[in-house]
Amino acid sequence: MALFATARCRVRYFEERDLDALTSYRNDMAWMRYQGFKGLPRAEYERVLLAPPNWGQGVQLAVTDANDALIGDLYVRKDPDQTEIGFTVAPQHARQGYMTEAVGGLVTYLRGANGKPIVAEADPRNTASTRLLKRIGFRHVGTADGWERYVKE
Repeated sequence: MALFATARCRVRYFEERDLDALTSYRNDMAWMRYQGFKGLPRAEYERVLLAPPNWGQGVQLAVTDANDALIGDLYVRKDPDQTEIGFTVAPQHARQGYMTEAVGGLVTYLRGANGKPIVAEADPRNTASTRLLKRIGFRHVGTADGWERYVKE
């Protein structure tokens, strides 16, 4: 069951059937060069992604297409002062607008739950991610530990 949907994407919790696709793109080190949570055995992804969700510790959400095939994932961690997000698209679905749509939908979904600022960080070399964040209204607020920090209030 989807937590929310956009015109072309559904966002839901991970299921067993998503793990092979996720393992494939998350373990493509060239593709994941700007990301964390990578290079793990399938069993570790299964342990983390199929566990009961804990929004305070962080949750990975599956982004699927209209046929319910995995095309990427979102990360959300809520704390008392802000909500942190992250996103990854599978390489074969890159540059098609899916993540702009999914992240925009996530912001709308999170805004319905609270009015806390939403923050995201990106490697400064990851121009696709920084452009996406700016496109959906995040503003750059600085650099910390080598990561560019963006906020949407």
